[in-house]
Amino acid sequence: MARVEKSGLGTEQGETQPRVGFGSETGVVGALREFPWAMVLWPLAILIGLVDAWRWHKGVDFGYDTQHVWQAAHAVLHGGSSWNQFVYPPGCLLFAFPFAALPFRVTKVIIYLLQIVSIAYLFWAMTRFIRLPLSSARVALFAVLLALTGQLGIAAHYENFTLLLIPLAGAFFLALDRDHPMAAAVVLGISLTIKPLLAPLLLVLLLRRRWRESVVAVLIPVVLSVIALVVVVAANADFSGFVHEVEHTFSTNSSRPWNTSLSAMARYLHLPSGVGLVARVAVVVMSLFVCWRIWSRTHLETAEQAVWFSAPLFVILILCFSFAWGYYSLLLLPLGFVVLRRDRAVDWVVRLGVFLALAPPILVYTIPGYPSRYYAPNNFTIFHFGILLNGVSVLGVIITLAGVVMHSYDVDDVAPIEVPSAVQA
Repeated sequence: MARVEKSGLGTEQGETQPRVGFGSETGVVGALREFPWAMVLWPLAILIGLVDAWRWHKGVDFGYDTQHVWQAAHAVLHGGSSWNQFVYPPGCLLFAFPFAALPFRVTKVIIYLLQIVSIAYLFWAMTRFIRLPLSSARVALFAVLLALTGQLGIAAHYENFTLLLIPLAGAFFLALDRDHPMAAAVVLGISLTIKPLLAPLLLVLLLRRRWRESVVAVLIPVVLSVIALVVVVAANADFSGFVHEVEHTFSTNSSRPWNTSLSAMARYLHLPSGVGLVARVAVVVMSLFVCWRIWSRTHLETAEQAVWFSAPLFVILILCFSFAWGYYSLLLLPLGFVVLRRDRAVDWVVRLGVFLALAPPILVYTIPGYPSRYYAPNNFTIFHFGILLNGVSVLGVIITLAGVVMHSYDVDDVAPIEVPSAVQA
């Protein structure tokens, strides 16, 4: 199908507008009709989120991951070293040094508030990206479901920096959409300095032949890490413990019940190791094949196609390495936003997949003792309830990949849709 040209209204000629609410037509009238639904759903999402935030704040191990970063930065500033479970890139210390001057009880509250603000930014950025207003009922419903899953709460409770990467991914795609590739590169470089989970987005810049931007995205974490290492040496802090801590942490976590990788699922099911290997190879091959199809048919001419292209790479990261936390599935959230605009079969498949990938912690509201029993150590039987929940997350990620496969075969017939600015008012 030949590509269609954009009309002066910002829509594609021959394309119909997406349905943006519960059965409502698009345009100002449709937006107004769905607004009462949003008036109910948004307060509900915020209420659930606040209750969740307060409950997790009061839980044991609140700020667990931030503590190790703070301890490492605090030790370096005082001429020592403390690399206990500090597994982030060295450049992350530069962001931690200002917090190291504060008491930890203050630092973890600041980081928690920063995470909450970041989630709010994610919704703002992605609704601008998909051209749906925050007053859209389906955006508000998405917020309710996301708050209910509890996955955000678990990541925020431990203050794992993965949660800070999701808004940066939103900023990356929004910058591409606004034709600001250098801004996207800077955002990506900052994210790689904090934690390298968004590394697949570098391939988006490379395939779009953004050579300068690609160099900038790589140089930022490299330069900042070198500066951090210079500070460590100047403070006479022994950095050798950092390398040992990284190796020890990942080798230990690879056999823990919270591991949601395919290799871990094979162990939980007491399957031969070769079964897990075959499953991982199959997912890698399928994901790369889908990426190739999307690239060959679109050349990532739009930021939306960049989201579809990067999703299978995140699937590989979530399922095919030796270790993954359940909240790594949050990396699929940008794709979850993209499928809000239309109601094709592929969109419903992706919605189901993303929800299942994030859904297991929804049981924090219904099962006494959860999630402590979810993290019960040394229990690798499929009959353990936590392992079943891990399996639901894995199934959700695989279903999401299936949705991307469907999209790769439908991509020629789907031109990007722009919603008139009146709808965004």
